[in-house]
Amino acid sequence: FNERLPCVLLFLSSLFINFCSVFLGRTGIAALYMHLSADLLLVDDAKARQAAQFNNIDVIGSLGILLLAKQHNLLDEIKPLIKLLRASGIYISDSIINHVLVLAKEN
Repeated sequence: FNERLPCVLLFLSSLFINFCSVFLGRTGIAALYMHLSADLLLVDDAKARQAAQFNNIDVIGSLGILLLAKQHNLLDEIKPLIKLLRASGIYISDSIINHVLVLAKEN
């Protein structure tokens, strides 16, 4: 992943992610990733992540996006946003959240 993060528009709403999943499906999302020559595929679903990695597609999850944004000084704090993600119904294990908060120096 290169240093173009500030130039990337990221849509983190579950509505957008669900729209892509429903209308493109996992295969369609992978095809779009390759067509756009994307750096990373945003995916939180474990099965979709495994399939992408099997096909040599670089993936990042929602927490990875938040962590990168903080590391690039685009966010002061990610803990409240993680709470919002969880409240939206996205399952994220406590151990992964704790690990990300340690990396973000918010433990």
